[in-house]
Amino acid sequence: MPLAIELAAARVRLLTPATLLDRLDRQLALLVGGQRSLPPRQQAVRSTIDWSTRLLDAPERDLLWRLGIFAGRFSLEAVEALAGDSAGDVLMLLEALVDSSLVRQQDRSGRTYFALLATVREYALEKLDAAGLLGEVRDLHTRYFTELARHAARDLAGPRQAECVAELADERDNLRATARHLLDIHDWEAAADFSWCLYTYWWLGGLLGEVRGWMDELLAAEAPLSDRTRAIALYFTCAIGFWQEPAPQIVPGLTESAELFRRVGSPSEEALTLISLALAHLTGAAPDVPAAAAALDRSLQLFRQAGDQWGKAWPWSRADGSPCSPRTRMPRSPTSPQRTGSPKGGRTASASASRSTTWAGRSCCAGTSRPRRPRTSARCGCRSRSATTTASPTAWRGSSGWLR
Repeated sequence: MPLAIELAAARVRLLTPATLLDRLDRQLALLVGGQRSLPPRQQAVRSTIDWSTRLLDAPERDLLWRLGIFAGRFSLEAVEALAGDSAGDVLMLLEALVDSSLVRQQDRSGRTYFALLATVREYALEKLDAAGLLGEVRDLHTRYFTELARHAARDLAGPRQAECVAELADERDNLRATARHLLDIHDWEAAADFSWCLYTYWWLGGLLGEVRGWMDELLAAEAPLSDRTRAIALYFTCAIGFWQEPAPQIVPGLTESAELFRRVGSPSEEALTLISLALAHLTGAAPDVPAAAAALDRSLQLFRQAGDQWGKAWPWSRADGSPCSPRTRMPRSPTSPQRTGSPKGGRTASASASRSTTWAGRSCCAGTSRPRRPRTSARCGCRSRSATTTASPTAWRGSSGWLR
């Protein structure tokens, strides 16, 4: 790293710091021109890495090239999935790379991760491409993280939700790279399915705006899509925009999404979409309370039919399971957290409650004239004692408005 700083500083005579920063995605070509009195390996970062990798055995070099495919940190399990013929010796090979200072080891909440410096990663990708293995290893990377997403979908809906969200946060860069690759190869079905599996993570992590951009790209391609893929894309592009865009632009997309989920036999997904549809009806210039009530009524019915306890825990259901009117006043509840007893955990249901009832705005919040930022907690205005939920006041995510 000191060599890289020294070489970058030498470029300041020619380039401004801002221009240097713009070019740091091609560091190996930029970080050259060290003092001529130094050994060749210290006159350019590439030469230094060349010298270091020549000291490695062939299996160690092969693994290092493969590690270049990772964006950000990566786990031992991910390395094993990409190691190819060296899978059985991964620990020994990684140890050699760490000892050579080409790979860094990190401890993240008791879990072991590894990482490459940006210059080493760029070098490794070049070598992987030169070996003709870039496409194969990228496919292995995508396969591993799409499978990880499918497994995570179950944990995100269960008692391990908090731990799962934390683990996914450590994989965030690789999850983004996976989505990007699926879009680049126009595998629209896999891109939508991957995004949907991690819906709760994107939501709690404040990343739904980014997912919306992916789905905008998917729809803009105007390629043939399955009903489920189009339903997912419409949901992501519309469900987070009902307070940002006029309701007439949002309601048709959410209506179509709900219908497509119904067509493919996905009652919980249809019910979730109907919740957002109800909120879109309420946040328009002229709130359509009857349409919102009908959507919520149908949503609760679908959640009950699907046996979805999380869905039934939303704040507009009374103790007898019937929906509260969207007109219901929402008084504040005690500040202590309340568990809903749902398999997805109190945090998600609580966050959902505050977001949904707050953005219902005029109809749900004591007659206010505009949507308001959520308070620490909110309680359903009906007489049910089991509908109390709480959301952290620090949960709001900047400009996107989503909870983290």
